[in-house]
Amino acid sequence: LLRPRGGRRRVAVALHAPVPGRLIRIEHVDRRRRELQRERSVVVSGCDTDTYGIFRHSAVIADSGKILGVTDMLYSTENSEYAPGGNLRVYQTSKGRIGIVIGEDLFFSDIVNTLSICDAEIIVCIFKEIDNSMPKTVIKALSFCNGVDIMLVSKGEFCYAEASGKIKISSCQNIVKTKSEFNKEYRLLSFRKRWSKNSVKE
Repeated sequence: LLRPRGGRRRVAVALHAPVPGRLIRIEHVDRRRRELQRERSVVVSGCDTDTYGIFRHSAVIADSGKILGVTDMLYSTENSEYAPGGNLRVYQTSKGRIGIVIGEDLFFSDIVNTLSICDAEIIVCIFKEIDNSMPKTVIKALSFCNGVDIMLVSKGEFCYAEASGKIKISSCQNIVKTKSEFNKEYRLLSFRKRWSKNSVKE
């Protein structure tokens, strides 16, 4: 996973383009295209997209140098200059099925739940900057509740929560290396419900 050292970068976007709905010029990804093709690497890079003057917090995902698509932040707070976007999806890559969450979307549990139901093997959450411990606390809870690994990446911050809810690694270094096997957690649930036999008609 690569992160621009200066945080998000703004990229030009056109709706009529060949990449699912968009044309993207991403210099910091394109420079390493051949290297990525050799390594069969998957890159998720946070950016701000400009669609004819409509700005969104987004992330681009590429596999072996090929751009797979763009995911936008779905929720936008009041008076924000950034518009809400779309394209919530799980990407099939050479390294597994990856779901992407952008910024404060992490605080809306239905997004992580949806990605987990859609069989994401790992969820990558990209923040521009983190100034408190709340996102780390949230990924611990969401990874446990949804049985899926969650990786939190931001400028100068990295945190990996396993499906068990335990933090596997947390670091402030620019480059972090870790190995992981995707093991989704499944649990058998049961519950009691009061009902009347008389209300059931044969």
